[in-house]
Amino acid sequence: MFGSGIQGAFDGDGSKTVIPRKVIGKFSVRIVPNMEPSTVEKQVVDYLTEIHRKRGSPNTVKSVSDLFNLIR
Repeated sequence: MFGSGIQGAFDGDGSKTVIPRKVIGKFSVRIVPNMEPSTVEKQVVDYLTEIHRKRGSPNTVKSVSDLFNLIR
């Protein structure tokens, strides 16, 4: 079962004094008739890559889309 959410980030009340080494974000995309999974995958990855570039972060982003591979 795949879930949505963020792993590795502290989101409770109080100060955030520790920066996690790695944060994983998961979300789901509903594919409806006439949507091509490979097109949606490219659009999502392109969008996230552009947001990261605009922020000028020195961190790296890795996109993994196993879900798209499962539904093909």
